[in-house]
Formats: sequence, structure tokens, C-alpha cells
Amino acid sequence: MPRGRGSSVSTHEKLNVDAAVDSDKDNSRHKRSAYLLLGLFILFLHGSWSVYRMQFANLPLPLGAEQAGKRGFSEASALKHVKYLTGLGPHPVGSDALDLAVQYVYAEAEKIKKTAHWDVDVQVELFHTDIGANRLAGGLFKGKTLLYSDLKHVILRIVPKYLPEAEENLILVSSHIDTVSTTEGAGDCSSCVGVMLEMARGVAQWAHGFKSGVLFLFNTGEEEGLDGAHSFITQHHWRNSVRFAVDLEAMGISGKSTLFQV
Repeated sequence: MPRGRGSSVSTHEKLNVDAAVDSDKDNSRHKRSAYLLLGLFILFLHGSWSVYRMQFANLPLPLGAEQAGKRGFSEASALKHVKYLTGLGPHPVGSDALDLAVQYVYAEAEKIKKTAHWDVDVQVELFHTDIGANRLAGGLFKGKTLLYSDLKHVILRIVPKYLPEAEENLILVSSHIDTVSTTEGAGDCSSCVGVMLEMARGVAQWAHGFKSGVLFLFNTGEEEGLDGAHSFITQHHWRNSVRFAVDLEAMGISGKSTLFQV
């Protein structure tokens, strides 16, 4: 009996020891899991901060007009255009505010012409469209036909003076001045217009070394169904000289297929 009792006690103690060992192992695993999760979280925070620093915190400072000089791009000057256009309030097609916006862009284009390099030919045109019919090939109103008339566009053509073939090889850069009736249009698309005006100012100082000309189209009627792009490619005489087109828009580059539906 004593031997049996002792054997029973030993077995019981052994079970307690095994349970304690298993408990220690479980605690150890839980601790390792907690440390692993904490380490991964710290690594995630560090990675996110590094990406933020690389993409945003280390961006170059915006340049003023004097810092950019004649040939540089001034973010401050581009923003000045945006502030003026948005200050007009919403300017949809047919509004007095849109007329003021078009007049402003035209006046800025004339300034670019006057200050251009002497070996660069700059032509500025205020283009009034005739009546047109724009059959939509896609979107919500696919298959519908929109009628328009008397749209006003500002067109700025920049070519090297002593390279006549550049006039027949134009790069078209396009954006729209008009907005919807409910917003001032800072993003859609006064920011595009501001960038184009500042870009055109710089190009007018460099284009004497270009092999192609650059055509800046500031159109209206975009919010009505891309009528501005349609009117240019169907009515303006410079359309046949365009070899490549880029349409600036609030969501990026778009509308190229529309520009080439000739």
C-alpha cells in the first residue's frame, strides 16, 4: 500500500509538472506571437512613414516667377491663373463668367506672344465655332447627338520661325475653360488651364530648337459632351496638322480618342 500510494503521488505530481510545462510553452508561444505582431506593426508604421517622406515630404519647393525665369515652370504663376478663374465662380457654357474666363486666357496668351523668343512664331486666335452636331460614341448618352453653336476657344500655336515643316507637325495640348454650373472648377479644370498657360510661356522661349510645333487649345463646351474638342477637329483648319494629342483633364489624360475622330 505505501508503495502504491507513493506511486500514485508520483504520477499525480508528474501530471502537474507536465501541465505546468505545457502552460509555460503556451505562454511562451503567446508572448512570441504578441512580439511578432508588435514587430510587424512597427515595421508597417516605419514603411508607411518612409513612403510618405519619399512621396510628399521631399518634394521640391514651388518656384516663383523670378526663380523659374523665362524658361522654367513656376507653380506660383500657374496657381495665380487657377485662383483668378475660380474667383469668377462657376462658369458654364453661356454664362457671363465664362466670357470673362475666355477673355482672361486670351489676354494671357497675348502676353506669351509678346514675350516669346525672337526665333519663335506665336499665333493667338479666338476661335468662334459654327453650328455643329456631335454624335456621342460612348458614355451615358451613347448614340445621342448634341447640337452646339458659337462656342469660343483660345488657340495658341507655337512653332520655330525657320522650320516651315514644323507647322505641319503639331503636338496638340488641350484642356477646357468651362465648368459645370455647381462648382468653381479648381480641379475640373482650371488647374489644367493654369498648367497649360505656364507651360506655353516656357515653350515660347524654347521652341526655336523644336522639330515640331505645339498647339495649345483652351476649349469650351467640354462639360456639355466634349463639344469643344469636336468643334476643333471638325471645323478648325489647323486640325489636319496635328500628329499627336494630349488632353489634360482633372482625372488625368483622357479624351484622345475623341480628339482623333476625324
